[in-house]
Amino acid sequence: MKEYGYAHQNLQSMKDALAFVKGVEVEFEDKGDKYDEFLNVMNDFKALRIDAEGAKARLEELFKEHRRLIMRFNSLTLKGSQITKHGYETEEEEDMEILDKLEKLEAALELILEVLVIKKKQA
Repeated sequence: MKEYGYAHQNLQSMKDALAFVKGVEVEFEDKGDKYDEFLNVMNDFKALRIDAEGAKARLEELFKEHRRLIMRFNSLTLKGSQITKHGYETEEEEDMEILDKLEKLEAALELILEVLVIKKKQA
């Protein structure tokens, strides 16, 4: 029974990542340079030129005027790792370790990369 729950959760996470990537495509449809910058951030993360926090900071700057993208990105991440209007949230979640937040952020970025790879293969 647990395996089903995990598989369902994993499928939902993939659907959320796909919705996020589609949202980025739609939002930046007329701004090719912005979409290219998104891809550059993801490629830099994949190539280990930046870490998860670096990717988040660059995405925060890229999405600062795009509330929907921020909301979709936040749906992929843990509360303490979300992009906010004024930077990163630092909530009173003292019981949550920084490492846990980074692992969730990295997992979200990895899901986004998986979706981009799938989309590239389908193109």
